[in-house]
Amino acid sequence: MKTMKKHVTLIALLLATALSANAQKALVAIIDQPVKGEYQTVNPGTYPISQSKGGDYIIGIGQETERVPKTGCHTEVWTAQDGHGYLTVATKAKNGVAVYQSMAANAPVVAKLPANREDEIPESYACLGKTGKWYKISVDGKTGYVKACGVTWHISEADCGGCIR
Repeated sequence: MKTMKKHVTLIALLLATALSANAQKALVAIIDQPVKGEYQTVNPGTYPISQSKGGDYIIGIGQETERVPKTGCHTEVWTAQDGHGYLTVATKAKNGVAVYQSMAANAPVVAKLPANREDEIPESYACLGKTGKWYKISVDGKTGYVKACGVTWHISEADCGGCIR
């Protein structure tokens, strides 16, 4: 029984590590003009690729997926470190998130990101880069840093369901 418990714990730990690594790096399809998908026309934008099948990509559009031809897209690997993607306040950050002037918790606070309300679509903020456990963002014309534990990184605006602020 103890051995099985250790195996389950190890598998859960490996899965969590893989998921957190994938959260910081993603293959995306950049669509520059409308592309005829399997079920709908997909508007220009950036979409996470969930699979590659033959001449098509399966991309995520909000909570749905769509098959689009590879010829209508080009792909990139996006990372937070390179300043790609969007951030939303993590659901566990019930009091919002402080935006610091520098990458130090004792630095002056230049802004505060409000907590997400369950009845509203969360605000999203453009990611300007990631260094260690800090994301760089711009809020209300002020550039600052937020702790990674207080936010969630997303590939695209549609992925996080929010509106850019």
